[in-house]
Amino acid sequence: MKARNIARGRLYWVLSDIRHMLRNLRPPEGQSYPVRYELGWGWTVRSNHGWRRFPMVTPPLHWTRRIPADAQTAAEDWAMDCMGIS
Repeated sequence: MKARNIARGRLYWVLSDIRHMLRNLRPPEGQSYPVRYELGWGWTVRSNHGWRRFPMVTPPLHWTRRIPADAQTAAEDWAMDCMGIS
């Protein structure tokens, strides 16, 4: 009986943690293709929806290593050119 209650309690906390992790995967409002710097890829453009939203697991839509890590405005201009936004 006591072992069953311990197992139920552990299962509850595991499922609760999974629920909170999935809740945090929801995309932020107003951003559908954020530009960010990722180790290994450089500057990347990822979708907030679909299978490419997971960094370090899936390839990004666009990526470049030509722009330094501290030049965010240049990276945003590059991303807009890649996606055809003027």
